[in-house]
Amino acid sequence: MCESSGGVTVAVGDNGYIVSFSSTTLSAGVRRNEGPVLDIYSIGASPTLAVVGAGIDGTSSADETYTTPDFVTFTKQTIGSGTTLKSILWNGSQFVAAGRSSSSGLFLTSPNGVSWTTQISAIHLFYGVAYASSIPQYVVAADSQRIYTSSTGLSGSWTSSLIAGANTFLDVVWSGSQFVAVGTVGTIFTSATGGSWTSYRDWE
Repeated sequence: MCESSGGVTVAVGDNGYIVSFSSTTLSAGVRRNEGPVLDIYSIGASPTLAVVGAGIDGTSSADETYTTPDFVTFTKQTIGSGTTLKSILWNGSQFVAAGRSSSSGLFLTSPNGVSWTTQISAIHLFYGVAYASSIPQYVVAADSQRIYTSSTGLSGSWTSSLIAGANTFLDVVWSGSQFVAVGTVGTIFTSATGGSWTSYRDWE
């Protein structure tokens, strides 16, 4: 997974490694977190700050979240026991994240990457989030063939939709003209607004 902030592009992945690079310089991989060797699931960046979500699958007690202004100095933040941020983005005014606890899907918002508010706690686990400011619409990828949508991202505004022919949705992005959601069994779905979804291609 890659993200850019302050002229630096950063790639994150397994075992807690973060690699940063500019147009001319690539840094060596450095393990940034302490304690258990955690996999980094997500990174979201504003122009001045990045938020990193890390953890170990199946071990909620090891989940951690960090903020960094420069990808050199990292500060551990406390969001909640067992909260894993699986997907983080900056929507232009605040950070939003799709995450999960051991048994619930969570959508959280934060103005600064430090203080987080849970806007929805769902029975389906959340894996990815996308935002289209032009509509506006948030779309969250979830398990059990579910897509969650909200125009504001606030509590009480969410709709859960069962997408026939899908399996677990693992991620979703906004291309500038449509949402694209991908999931298990090689299925890809597209949607212009997040409401009606079309199966693009099934690789079975």
